[in-house]
Amino acid sequence: MRKITLLLLTFLSSLSGYSQFTEGFEGASFPPTGWLVTDNGVGTANSWVRTDTQPVNSGDWAAYMNRENIGPGNTSQDWLITNQLEVPANGQLKFYTRSTLAGNQGTLYQVRVSTNATQSDLASYTVLQQFTENDLSTTYNVYEEKVISLASLAGQDG
Repeated sequence: MRKITLLLLTFLSSLSGYSQFTEGFEGASFPPTGWLVTDNGVGTANSWVRTDTQPVNSGDWAAYMNRENIGPGNTSQDWLITNQLEVPANGQLKFYTRSTLAGNQGTLYQVRVSTNATQSDLASYTVLQQFTENDLSTTYNVYEEKVISLASLAGQDG
Protein backbone atom coordinates (compact mmCIF):
# COMPACT_ATOMS: atom_id res chain seq x y z
CA MET A 1 0.00 0.00 0.00
CA ARG A 2 1.37 3.40 -0.92
CA LYS A 3 -0.29 6.67 -0.14
CA ILE A 4 0.82 10.06 -1.34
CA THR A 5 -0.61 13.02 0.48
CA LEU A 6 -0.09 16.26 -1.34
CA LEU A 7 0.40 19.38 0.69
CA LEU A 8 0.28 22.56 -1.28
CA LEU A 9 0.92 25.62 0.78
CA THR A 10 -0.82 23.95 3.66
CA PHE A 11 -1.18 23.63 7.40
CA LEU A 12 -0.59 26.91 9.21
CA SER A 13 1.21 28.24 6.19
CA SER A 14 2.56 31.61 5.36
CA LEU A 15 4.52 33.28 2.63
CA SER A 16 7.08 35.63 4.03
CA GLY A 17 9.57 38.02 2.56
CA TYR A 18 8.99 41.71 2.02
CA SER A 19 5.29 41.08 2.52
CA GLN A 20 3.52 38.35 4.42
CA PHE A 21 0.42 36.27 3.98
CA THR A 22 -0.71 34.04 6.83
CA GLU A 23 -3.46 31.45 6.63
CA GLY A 24 -4.81 29.21 9.34
CA PHE A 25 -7.84 27.05 9.91
CA GLU A 26 -9.68 29.13 12.52
CA GLY A 27 -12.34 30.49 10.12
CA ALA A 28 -15.98 29.47 9.97
CA SER A 29 -15.46 27.03 7.10
CA PHE A 30 -13.00 24.39 5.96
CA PRO A 31 -11.17 24.58 3.73
CA PRO A 32 -10.62 28.34 3.98
CA THR A 33 -12.34 30.45 1.33
CA GLY A 34 -10.63 30.00 -2.03
CA TRP A 35 -8.94 26.71 -1.12
CA LEU A 36 -9.73 23.34 -2.72
CA VAL A 37 -9.83 19.82 -1.26
CA THR A 38 -9.73 17.09 -3.91
CA ASP A 39 -8.32 13.62 -4.59
CA ASN A 40 -7.51 11.14 -7.36
CA GLY A 41 -10.52 8.90 -6.64
CA VAL A 42 -8.52 6.19 -4.81
CA GLY A 43 -9.06 5.77 -1.08
CA THR A 44 -11.94 8.20 -0.82
CA ALA A 45 -13.18 7.19 2.64
CA ASN A 46 -10.89 9.79 4.24
CA SER A 47 -10.11 13.29 3.08
CA TRP A 48 -8.61 16.49 4.46
CA VAL A 49 -10.64 17.75 7.41
CA ARG A 50 -10.35 20.38 10.09
CA THR A 51 -9.93 18.86 13.53
CA ASP A 52 -9.78 19.93 17.13
CA THR A 53 -9.62 16.36 18.45
CA GLN A 54 -5.98 15.95 17.40
CA PRO A 55 -3.54 18.18 19.29
CA VAL A 56 -3.05 21.44 17.38
CA ASN A 57 0.07 23.60 17.26
CA SER A 58 -1.72 26.88 17.95
CA GLY A 59 -5.31 28.07 17.93
CA ASP A 60 -8.25 25.68 18.06
CA TRP A 61 -8.06 23.89 14.68
CA ALA A 62 -5.62 22.06 12.42
CA ALA A 63 -5.87 20.45 8.98
CA TYR A 64 -5.75 16.69 9.34
CA MET A 65 -5.53 13.75 6.97
CA ASN A 66 -6.18 10.27 8.35
CA ARG A 67 -4.71 7.25 6.62
CA GLU A 68 -6.77 4.35 5.31
CA ASN A 69 -6.11 0.87 4.00
CA ILE A 70 -6.41 1.05 0.21
CA GLY A 71 -4.90 -2.35 -0.59
CA PRO A 72 -1.63 -3.32 -2.24
CA GLY A 73 -0.65 -1.62 -5.49
CA ASN A 74 -2.98 1.36 -5.02
CA THR A 75 -1.89 4.98 -4.65
CA SER A 76 -4.16 7.55 -3.05
CA GLN A 77 -3.53 11.25 -3.62
CA ASP A 78 -5.27 13.74 -1.36
CA TRP A 79 -4.86 17.42 -2.17
CA LEU A 80 -5.26 20.52 0.00
CA ILE A 81 -4.70 23.49 -2.33
CA THR A 82 -4.56 27.19 -1.50
CA ASN A 83 -5.87 29.97 -3.65
CA GLN A 84 -3.32 31.51 -6.02
CA LEU A 85 -1.01 34.11 -4.47
CA GLU A 86 1.79 36.30 -5.80
CA VAL A 87 5.07 35.05 -4.37
CA PRO A 88 7.17 37.89 -2.93
CA ALA A 89 10.94 38.21 -3.28
CA ASN A 90 12.56 35.88 -0.76
CA GLY A 91 9.21 34.13 -0.31
CA GLN A 92 8.98 31.15 1.99
CA LEU A 93 6.36 28.59 2.82
CA LYS A 94 6.26 27.86 6.55
CA PHE A 95 4.05 25.26 8.16
CA TYR A 96 3.89 23.11 11.27
CA THR A 97 3.50 19.37 11.06
CA ARG A 98 3.49 16.31 13.28
CA SER A 99 2.97 12.59 12.83
CA THR A 100 0.18 10.67 14.57
CA LEU A 101 1.81 7.23 14.22
CA ALA A 102 5.36 6.28 15.19
CA GLY A 103 7.68 5.14 12.42
CA ASN A 104 7.54 5.31 8.67
CA GLN A 105 4.20 4.01 7.35
CA GLY A 106 5.17 4.46 3.67
CA THR A 107 3.35 7.73 3.03
CA LEU A 108 4.97 10.43 0.93
CA TYR A 109 4.06 14.08 1.52
CA GLN A 110 4.62 16.52 -1.29
CA VAL A 111 4.48 20.28 -1.53
CA ARG A 112 3.57 21.10 -5.12
CA VAL A 113 3.23 24.40 -6.93
CA SER A 114 1.56 25.58 -10.10
CA THR A 115 1.46 28.93 -11.85
CA ASN A 116 -1.65 27.83 -13.77
CA ALA A 117 -4.68 29.95 -12.85
CA THR A 118 -6.89 26.84 -12.90
CA GLN A 119 -6.59 25.54 -9.35
CA SER A 120 -8.16 22.14 -10.14
CA ASP A 121 -5.75 21.31 -13.02
CA LEU A 122 -3.78 18.77 -10.99
CA ALA A 123 -1.53 17.88 -13.95
CA SER A 124 -0.07 21.42 -13.91
CA TYR A 125 1.51 21.02 -10.45
CA THR A 126 5.18 20.17 -10.00
CA VAL A 127 6.85 18.84 -6.86
CA LEU A 128 8.66 21.55 -4.94
CA GLN A 129 9.66 19.31 -2.04
CA GLN A 130 8.87 15.77 -0.92
CA PHE A 131 8.98 14.29 2.59
CA THR A 132 8.77 10.78 3.98
CA GLU A 133 7.06 10.48 7.35
CA ASN A 134 10.47 10.40 9.05
CA ASP A 135 11.48 13.58 7.17
CA LEU A 136 8.23 15.35 7.92
CA SER A 137 8.53 14.95 11.68
CA THR A 138 11.71 13.64 13.23
CA THR A 139 10.13 13.28 16.68
CA TYR A 140 6.86 11.36 16.79
CA ASN A 141 3.81 13.35 17.94
CA VAL A 142 5.73 16.64 18.36
CA TYR A 143 5.06 19.61 16.05
CA GLU A 144 7.97 20.82 13.91
CA GLU A 145 8.18 23.86 11.67
CA LYS A 146 9.09 23.27 8.04
CA VAL A 147 10.40 26.11 5.85
CA ILE A 148 10.57 25.84 2.07
CA SER A 149 12.14 28.56 -0.08
CA LEU A 150 9.93 29.95 -2.84
CA ALA A 151 12.66 32.19 -4.24
CA SER A 152 12.48 30.50 -7.66
CA LEU A 153 8.85 31.68 -7.93
CA ALA A 154 9.37 35.31 -6.88
CA GLY A 155 7.02 37.67 -8.67
CA GLN A 156 4.86 34.86 -10.06
CA ASP A 157 1.37 33.81 -9.08
CA GLY A 158 1.69 30.38 -7.53
